[in-house]
Amino acid sequence: MGFCFGAEWTYVYSIISELFGLKHYATLYKYGSLAAPLGSYIFNVRVAGQLYDKEGLRQLEALGLTRKLGEELMCNGVKCNQLAFIIIAAATFFTALVSLILVARTRKFYKGDIYKRYQKDENNVTLRVSSGRKEVEMN
Repeated sequence: MGFCFGAEWTYVYSIISELFGLKHYATLYKYGSLAAPLGSYIFNVRVAGQLYDKEGLRQLEALGLTRKLGEELMCNGVKCNQLAFIIIAAATFFTALVSLILVARTRKFYKGDIYKRYQKDENNVTLRVSSGRKEVEMN
């Protein structure tokens, strides 16, 4: 999952420009920088943390104990993080799938020379000078 995050992070701004365009890119760039901390909070605190606590309480109840106020909650075994791992892996797979779809959509555009329209053709420059009614082409 760390590899997928690193792979996604390198082109998150290309994805933003492909989905939303370049008109408000500076604002979207700033929102893109929020993706890592926001995703980290959602997956670590909301998903993994709550599922860990739920499994820890289940294990405590299975032993016939109750949790006291301020007492640390312990969870033992693979069940503590299994569901959280599956959810995060599914989200990573979905993100990779969406990225592949975007790659397929933009492959033709990026396969060509995207800088061609910005280059000057020095050998075949046509200068049109108009003086009154006549236009003169100079090469």
